[in-house]
Amino acid sequence: MLYDLPNELLKHILGYLKSDGQSVIQLSECSSRLYSLLMKSCPPPQIWEQLVQHRWVHRNNTGDDGVIADYRLEYKRRHGLDREAIRILRRISSDLRVALQSEGDGGDDMLAEEFPGVDKKWEHPSWEALMALRLETVDILTLQATMRPGVEGFVAARALQNMNFTECLSEWKILYGVDSTTAWNSRQYSILIERFALLVCRMQHTPLTLVKWEDKLQTITSQLDSIAQDCADRISSTDSAATIVSKIETITNVLANDYGFIGNTADYYNYRNSLLDFVLKYKKGIPITLCVLYVCICRRLDLDVHLVGLSGHVILGFKHNDKEPNFVDPFQGSKILTVDDCRQIWPSFGVSWDSGFLGPLPPVRHFPVLFAQIVPTKAPTAAIMFDS
Repeated sequence: MLYDLPNELLKHILGYLKSDGQSVIQLSECSSRLYSLLMKSCPPPQIWEQLVQHRWVHRNNTGDDGVIADYRLEYKRRHGLDREAIRILRRISSDLRVALQSEGDGGDDMLAEEFPGVDKKWEHPSWEALMALRLETVDILTLQATMRPGVEGFVAARALQNMNFTECLSEWKILYGVDSTTAWNSRQYSILIERFALLVCRMQHTPLTLVKWEDKLQTITSQLDSIAQDCADRISSTDSAATIVSKIETITNVLANDYGFIGNTADYYNYRNSLLDFVLKYKKGIPITLCVLYVCICRRLDLDVHLVGLSGHVILGFKHNDKEPNFVDPFQGSKILTVDDCRQIWPSFGVSWDSGFLGPLPPVRHFPVLFAQIVPTKAPTAAIMFDS
């Protein structure tokens, strides 16, 4: 019967299997004609491109021009890598399960959530082989981390975390290098600040929440967009010819009074105060993250603002035409400050006054300090893979 169907109809039928490569392969074995169509035809039918695109969101293009030349071969290659990753994952999980049981930790029952039973360093000889597959296996590891309970899902999530850490360090080096060599305009400056802040958030996700980072990223940017829109609406409703000072005053009023963003004086040294997603959720932060929040909002409103690094304290600076600069301290009431006001803040830190610190603070001068306070100095290795 399959012999009698025209090729176009067969291709239409195959379209219903674009998410099931195994069924496509099994179908190809039903007749020599189908096998020739699916496995030998050149170029291969479009079904293979659909299968690759559906199955591997994080796939890597091959070829000098960045284009996958043969999706059928690409599917075969990626499918083989997935199978190898699963084999390694099961080997590591099996040995870890035995190790935990020998310690009296109870195996999977003790590893259901954050795996508190894994409280010591544990290295496995197959870990290096799994990490060598790198980004090629992000999709299969994500699937295993979200769908497989117990030790296997935990190990997959930890693998994703380590790969993510490595990618974050690469991104950090890129941002650091760009910031070191670029003369900034306001928009470029604020974009870089936001990228740094999002990168810090990404690095602090636990293995079990990292698989949903893209959703979290969308949530953060959507929240920033929404707050900026509320500020824009308030500005347009109060004064269509508002000066930058009045616009900043409106923004501080919206953020401080409508949204309730304040300094977290009660729990100042909690590392979560350095995470923009935490600040957006709980409306509390330390000076630098509250200032970063203002930078993100003001960029969306085309307002020129920058970080100012007083000794021991970060505030926000902006200029009104060619007049003396003004400042905002989101951590302490969000009032508009003058240079004299800043001079009053300065003595509390026991440092002599220096007007040079009122200039824009390049991200590269401050964010590495923040970064070092809340993350390890190097990427996780196999030796700390199973730390709780």
